[in-house]
Amino acid sequence: MNKFSISGLRGIFGESLTREVIEQYTHAYMHTVKPTRIVLGMDTRAHCPQIYTWVTAVLEKYQCAIIDIGVIPTPTAQFMTRTQDVDGGIMITASHNPPEYNGLKFFAADGRYISEDIVAAMTQSLDQVLHPFSVSSGERSTIPHACEMHVDHVLEAIDVDLVRSAGLSVVCDPDGGTGAMINTLLMEKLGVHMDAIYGEPSATFPRGTEPTPENLADLARAVVERGAHIGFAQDPDADRLALVDENGRPIGEEYTLVLVTDYILSRYSGDTPTVVTNLSTSRMMDDVADKHGARLVRTKIGEMHVAQGIADHDALIGGEGNGGIMWPRVSWGRDSVAGMALMCEYLAATKKSLSELVADRPSYYVVKEKREVSHAHDVKKLLDAVREKFSTYTCDETDGIKIIFDQGWLHVRASNTEPIVRIFAEAPTLTMAEGWVREILSLDV
Repeated sequence: MNKFSISGLRGIFGESLTREVIEQYTHAYMHTVKPTRIVLGMDTRAHCPQIYTWVTAVLEKYQCAIIDIGVIPTPTAQFMTRTQDVDGGIMITASHNPPEYNGLKFFAADGRYISEDIVAAMTQSLDQVLHPFSVSSGERSTIPHACEMHVDHVLEAIDVDLVRSAGLSVVCDPDGGTGAMINTLLMEKLGVHMDAIYGEPSATFPRGTEPTPENLADLARAVVERGAHIGFAQDPDADRLALVDENGRPIGEEYTLVLVTDYILSRYSGDTPTVVTNLSTSRMMDDVADKHGARLVRTKIGEMHVAQGIADHDALIGGEGNGGIMWPRVSWGRDSVAGMALMCEYLAATKKSLSELVADRPSYYVVKEKREVSHAHDVKKLLDAVREKFSTYTCDETDGIKIIFDQGWLHVRASNTEPIVRIFAEAPTLTMAEGWVREILSLDV
């Protein structure tokens, strides 16, 4: 079963995700957005070149001009879309999904994901016969140095001299994904010594596609063995970033945004700043905002919603608790490259270890689980059961159902990218958070 939302199109290649489906969605994008010139990139999955030929064949029928940026991180594709005088962009990737999946991420002219209105219009047009029309001259060009352009842009916002003076050493784990195309370049320009594991491009992602603690044992071991200050882990399209401390402890994706936000706010001296995140991100973000007198705005789940919140509130920084840093000074999207550069500067500026930076803040336990669903009505049945079970508590239904307890919260919602319901809980103790999640998993619906 394919999934299409503001986060793009996802499906299993050769099963639900076929040539016909790829062509349908590319036609729908052209009819809805009508771009005359787009950026086109892809990740390292084995089927990306095949999908590339299908996408370009459709674009050629419209004589849409194409800027080919090759195998590239998603944040680089978003940066190029925003800076290359184009009307949109397409990234061939399934992001954090397993290697048998693939898909398309669609961008607006500013590099942000397409809006819910455009998603709705594209969905409505899928059952229609869509005839191509000419939008441009159809020329094709290539930019082979997009990664360098992206890195240089990030470093314009970083104190490179400060980082160079710190003598930092890092280990990077891109899981054979597109981070392998950019990490070395970033660290060389920052003057940081870098070792890598799973650092060669791979179609199979040997570590496990999500940079969650259970997948980072090899990175943790490498950080200790090589005496590194920090370990960086990305997902296959390099928009998410997770951290491992100098003792080899994966600290969890939730800390990535918290730490970077703390650093950005600590060096800000203007009027009351705003920070934006989504409903499922840790309450540590509330603590950081309170610490610096900042205003925290929460949005629905999905990078597009957070990006819109950042724009609407002129936010200093934003992002998601899955390791997604969204720094508008650099990009409107989740950007692990900006995140790594900021973390290196944070370590250099404070002269503290990562474990010390983590210890400086209140500790909560976040538990993330998922439950498979077959049909949309199964999601509704589950949410109805959750609403009934927790009817005596404060309930936020902005996106799924978020139950607010005295000592934490529980959030249940349908995934934007997979046929699953995601279950998040946060509490002062692991037992409490796990208990709330078990209650959802055990519901008989």
